[in-house]
Amino acid sequence: MLFLAPKISKANDSFVTDQTISYTFDESGMAEVTHDIKLTNKLALVYAKDYILTLPVSITDTIIATDANGNILQQVKTGPESTQIFLHFDQPNIGKDATTEFQIHYKLLNLITQKGKTKELLLPLSPQSDTTDIIITAPLSYGQIAYTSLSPSNQQSTPSMETFEFRYTAISKKILIAFGDNQIFDFDLSYFLDNPSDKTITKEIAIPPSVDYQKVILKSINPPPLTINADADGNWLAQYTLTPWQKLAITVTGQVKIINESTKTSINPADYLKSTNFWPTQAEAIKTIAATLTTPRSIYDYVTTTLNYDYSQIDNATRKGALATLNAPNLSLCTDFTDLFVTLARAKGIPAREVEGYAYTNNPKIKPINENADILHAWPQYYDQTTKSWKSIDPTWGKTTNGIDFFTDLDLNHITFVIHGQSDSYPPPPGSYRGSNNQKTVNISFATNEIHPNILPLSIVNQTIINPNTVAINHLKLTSSNPPWSQKIDMLPPFSHFKIAMPSPNFPQIILPSAKSTALQLMYDETDLPQTIIITNQQHYLYLSIAIATTIVILCLCGILITKHK
Repeated sequence: MLFLAPKISKANDSFVTDQTISYTFDESGMAEVTHDIKLTNKLALVYAKDYILTLPVSITDTIIATDANGNILQQVKTGPESTQIFLHFDQPNIGKDATTEFQIHYKLLNLITQKGKTKELLLPLSPQSDTTDIIITAPLSYGQIAYTSLSPSNQQSTPSMETFEFRYTAISKKILIAFGDNQIFDFDLSYFLDNPSDKTITKEIAIPPSVDYQKVILKSINPPPLTINADADGNWLAQYTLTPWQKLAITVTGQVKIINESTKTSINPADYLKSTNFWPTQAEAIKTIAATLTTPRSIYDYVTTTLNYDYSQIDNATRKGALATLNAPNLSLCTDFTDLFVTLARAKGIPAREVEGYAYTNNPKIKPINENADILHAWPQYYDQTTKSWKSIDPTWGKTTNGIDFFTDLDLNHITFVIHGQSDSYPPPPGSYRGSNNQKTVNISFATNEIHPNILPLSIVNQTIINPNTVAINHLKLTSSNPPWSQKIDMLPPFSHFKIAMPSPNFPQIILPSAKSTALQLMYDETDLPQTIIITNQQHYLYLSIAIATTIVILCLCGILITKHK
């Protein structure tokens, strides 16, 4: 007989190991953990007399280990970040295909981390089994799964608990799960503009926009802008007029709500396949690499495998672009991970773009912290042709977390400041409009209370529709019956002005008296009932004068003709 006491990872030739790990959480975040393990002998003369389970977590609770014959716990060695559990089988099952089944039970604290309105769970796993099923049971009060690095294979509910089942593989080195329906942040942003010329100029700043996965409410913007416009990528640009030599400090405060949602969006793919300075899709090195890749996932895996994050570059960060990143892969920051993904995706014919913003984490290995600087974050999006929507991914965090998957899903802690698609660098994000190098201009914190704004009615002045609200108005439709006319506006940013295109009258309408006013009906997402606005036809009196003059001329001509006839 050959007696073995191996770690399972060193005994794959002798045993098949199947494991089910069950985590049952209570309201406080404590977990009851049970490992149900089955060892199956591959050989007739080899069986397990002892077993060592190594866990990447320090367990201070009492550990219970049993098989069909009773207690099998022999020894426990606990370190700062690991625990070794030594088991001994008094009556092991012998023979080819014979199985030894046993159970290990303990409690774990501090697996759940509260982040604002979400609870994050990082499972302490190590790949010591051929197959591992993971069962997580959590109170319904935790909320739905907002993010998971591994999709559940099954999900069941009871009146008070929710159960999720996962199949763990060697590809998934770690499993991160976030519970919660949404995440809400307060932001306080500072901008500094100056006009170094002797002429009056117009400048604009980018403020966080509402997009399909985030909703923005402005608390204040001081001083108020001339207007706020949305560009082709959905960025919100607030415009200011600066007199000669003027310096202007602007503060923007508000709240952003992050939800796990994407909407169908129609795009012109050519707009997001262009070669640019930072995204040189036509470079030979890029085309050579892209030829070996087939899908967005394969591009993500290539980027996370090839590049290494260099924490020493944070204080002197400069954007290099995809080619320079390939030449120095070990000196990469988030913009380099993003630029390389976008470039390779575009070279492969996959529309892609960059998002610059803020990503919250309390782990300095994921995002270094500098209290005197604004450390922003960048991540890419690619356009999914199947769902007709933009998908956010984060290859940088995929690398810095050493195995958590940020391709399948993105957590609720990524706040979009600007989107670069039509341009690879404009507009610059908040944090770029500095008064001095050491001045912090971006302050983000978890919100304690959600703002629910009252929607004010829109107004129209001189055929310009005005949104006086602190939120965007979406899917606006304007219609009138006299004259028959309609117009659709996808989004009106807060405090924005939009010139509507009422039709010009044709010749018969010009010479006939026109209506003094027109009733416009406005329908948009924020209201249940249509809003009616009566707008004055500014050319009414002009057309009326033309009609009167035309009538007088016709009457005079008729009089002349009658007189001549007589």
